Amino acid sequence: MTKLFLFIFLFSINTAYSQEIIQELLENDIKINYLYNRVNTLTNCIQESISNEYHLNMFNFQIHFWTRELNSSRNQSGPNYRQLVTDSLKTVLKQRIQFLEEINSNHDLIISQASHYRYIDPWYLKLFANDYIGKDIVIFGTLSIDQSAIIRGRITGYDLSKTEILVYFIPLSDRLFSIIHDLLINNQNIVSHFRGRVEYTDDEVYFVINQL
Repeated sequence: MTKLFLFIFLFSINTAYSQEIIQELLENDIKINYLYNRVNTLTNCIQESISNEYHLNMFNFQIHFWTRELNSSRNQSGPNYRQLVTDSLKTVLKQRIQFLEEINSNHDLIISQASHYRYIDPWYLKLFANDYIGKDIVIFGTLSIDQSAIIRGRITGYDLSKTEILVYFIPLSDRLFSIIHDLLINNQNIVSHFRGRVEYTDDEVYFVINQL
């Protein structure tokens, strides 16, 4: 139980601390601020020009997914943390600008390029499952473990339908086994984001988690 609480505590502290540097760079770094403003300008332009309601709703959801990718720039390690975050932010922003310019010329890309986003929710994965098979992504939700099969579980989303994605833990490392074991003993779940690969078998999409 101590391991699990320590894991969640450190995750919360690091997330809060690193989120501050993202916001500070977006506001105060001249080059990053310029790129960020360009993203916002293109985003507003696209939103105003979309006539298809389904496309507009999906585009707005995708903005949320992209924001997660932007914030993931904080997940750096090295002797010059600030510079690594800065470089990552520039890369993500430039890629976003290029993609938005393409969407601005062709709104159909909102759907045809739906799997462009890596930081997504279970409902979105279910909706565009065929496009995500074989891709490495990050899913947000609540992880629960199958009591009868420790290598299996489910991630439940935050949407109203509480969409679920089947999960397998392969390979099951010692550290991963220890975390899962603590969860089972204490009958608890993890609310977080989970990295892995999307696979497909027996007419069902599932998610392989290789780390927590």
